[in-house]
Amino acid sequence: MTMRSMRMVPLLLACALANADSMQPLDDAAMSGVTGREGIGLNMEFLINTDIAGDGSIVHHSCPAFSASTPNGTPDCRIALRFNDRDDSWLVLKDYHGVLRFNKAHLDAARTNSSPSGYCDDECSARFGAGFDPNNRLAFQLTYDHAGVMDNSAYYGDFDLYVNLKIAAEFGATGYLDNNTTGTALGFRAADGPNAVNGAAQMRFDGAMKMYGY
Repeated sequence: MTMRSMRMVPLLLACALANADSMQPLDDAAMSGVTGREGIGLNMEFLINTDIAGDGSIVHHSCPAFSASTPNGTPDCRIALRFNDRDDSWLVLKDYHGVLRFNKAHLDAARTNSSPSGYCDDECSARFGAGFDPNNRLAFQLTYDHAGVMDNSAYYGDFDLYVNLKIAAEFGATGYLDNNTTGTALGFRAADGPNAVNGAAQMRFDGAMKMYGY
């Protein structure tokens, strides 16, 4: 520590003590004017070679070329699996891209119901220890922000899902880069919404999920 930094330490301590002395407790009137909420608001988004445009359509990003010998210039994004003792055979996952997005999820502290819900039968009750009462316990609650949304409205903005995947067999030393096989052995796409095949499927979650432990 230099002499200059040593001189700074007493000064910082003095500033901290001065600030502490200036802090005053709030009276009831001031406390009543403080607003806020407990809990966490959360948006989660997972993108794989993709973005979502402002109109909800999917914007697919091409992958860069793997090498100078890549067939047809720049290939789609892919993962290739090669099996033991089959150096010339590949199972290629081609053109994979997608979006997984949770919108306006709320994480809050809550309590379980103060009385039995009626949904826990004998088999369910047997999972709890003898004499354990799950009612009126602290819990972790997951809900979605439906402020301004009517119960009977066609609202599906809680969750977005778009997935595109093609699977094909390719052969040869560079089969992982080839497109010699016409068609695909298996394909999967999840899409919907206002942009149909070019938009994400949408979902709505009503109610609340509570988790607790002991």
